[in-house]
This record gives sequence, structure tokens and C-alpha cells, in this order.
Amino acid sequence: MAIVTNLALGDIVECVVSTHCNSQAGLNVTHWEITSLTGTGVSLEALGLRLGDDLDSLYAAIMHTSATFRGVHVTRIFPLPRSYQVPLEGTVLAGTAVGNLLPTQVRGILVRSNGLAGPRNRSRLFLPFPASTFLFSDGGVDASYIPLADAIGAYYTSAITVGTAPNQCVATPRLLTRTSVPLSAGLHTAISYKTDNEWGTQKSSGAFGRPNA
Repeated sequence: MAIVTNLALGDIVECVVSTHCNSQAGLNVTHWEITSLTGTGVSLEALGLRLGDDLDSLYAAIMHTSATFRGVHVTRIFPLPRSYQVPLEGTVLAGTAVGNLLPTQVRGILVRSNGLAGPRNRSRLFLPFPASTFLFSDGGVDASYIPLADAIGAYYTSAITVGTAPNQCVATPRLLTRTSVPLSAGLHTAISYKTDNEWGTQKSSGAFGRPNA
């Protein structure tokens, strides 16, 4: 493991969003490449703080009131060796969606793409802990959920500028797919997103990790 001071051009950072509800954790993993630097750049911790501060309200809007956004973990995963993980940057924030909590294995599905054909060029995020207010009468996703999830998709397909001039960096969202291995070949840029109008499930996401009954 390496200790990272300031990020360098071409560094790839893994961001893990941490959410929690009762006995269950919900994690979303994305990847960001440092595509521009000015001055001395910024630290890994500063990038984590920015991601956590931006994402807390976006996740709170899609989650039941019993769920909480706990922050993000960030790790520089390229170049090797990996850095130590910087844990839980951002504000702890409760969900705002009312109604009943849907079963904890139920997830919203957000699909990101690099614009190329085939499943290897797409990446799915399972958005955690939705509420019954987002449940349409036929059991699908209510229209009110789509723009809230789309806001997360828009964030995960847009570059962000971190820091204060003259010391700044630009972090660009990337897709870690089979076509981006090894990482030294570079990752594909996430350029589009779509929220599915049907719910998904994760068998590992029942209470205490139990599979669906």
C-alpha cells in the first residue's frame, strides 16, 4: 500500500459510496481518472470530500427515511501500488423518501455506458433502499423516481473540478470494464446513463446478507 499526498495526472481513483439501513449496507463503486492538473493539484482526501459532499443529497433523495448516506471511501488504484483507503468522507445524511421501506434486496438500476455496443461497455449501479412512494401500481418504478436517479446518473457522467485555483484537478468518470484491463491501457469515459423502469434485486442485499427467500 502507498501513501498518497497529492494526486497525479493519470491517477485512477476508486470511489465507494456507503449507505446503511437497519442491518444492511448498500455500496456503489465508481472510478475517476485525473485528466487535468494545475498548480500542485489536490489530495486524495480533497477529492473524497468533494465526492461525498456532492453525492450525499443525491442519494438521500432516493432512499427511505430509515436509510442513511454514510459518506465515501476513496482509494487510488492506479498506478500500483494501491493507496491506503481514505474512509468516509462527507456528511452523514438520512434519506427523505416517505412510505414503507421496500425489501432491502430491492434496488433501483442505473446503467452507464461508454457509447460502444455490447454489455461489456455498460456498467450497472444498484441504487439502495427505495421507499414504497416510488412503487408504481403495477409494481414497477414510479415516474417520480426517475429524475432523482437520473440526477445521480448525470453526476456519474460529468467531470468535476476539485480544489481552489491555482491548485486544482479535473476528475473524469470512467467505466472499469473488461475492455479497460489492464488499467494502463486507460478506461472508457462514462458518457450516457439510463434509469431502468423496473426494479432489480441483489441476492446479497437481504438482511444480514441473506439471499432472497
